Amino acid sequence: MINQFAIVNLPFDWITSMCFVLIGLPVFTFLFLIFFGRIVNKFRGYLASFIMLICLILSIIIFIEVWSGHVHHTRWVWFQFNEYRSVSIGIYLGKISSLFLLIVSLVSFLVHLFSI
Repeated sequence: MINQFAIVNLPFDWITSMCFVLIGLPVFTFLFLIFFGRIVNKFRGYLASFIMLICLILSIIIFIEVWSGHVHHTRWVWFQFNEYRSVSIGIYLGKISSLFLLIVSLVSFLVHLFSI
């Protein structure tokens, strides 16, 4: 008997890796500045703005890749209860989500830039 509800892990590509970097980079920068902000006291505004510039560049690359017609979908099984029931998580990058990612990254970079 074939299980029609089986969840298969979808491939992990470079766009998905860039999404994790895009999400993790500001979080790690925040934690770095919380714990070591006094060490880089004069340069912490520039550091945060530079990290947001990197995030903006990554979101532009993701936007160009997705807007050209390549939808990216990655899914993993998070919890496996039994053979037929599981909870999965994933990332879906379509045209609208990549546009939203670009707009949020642009606004975040401009806010960091003008707050120096």
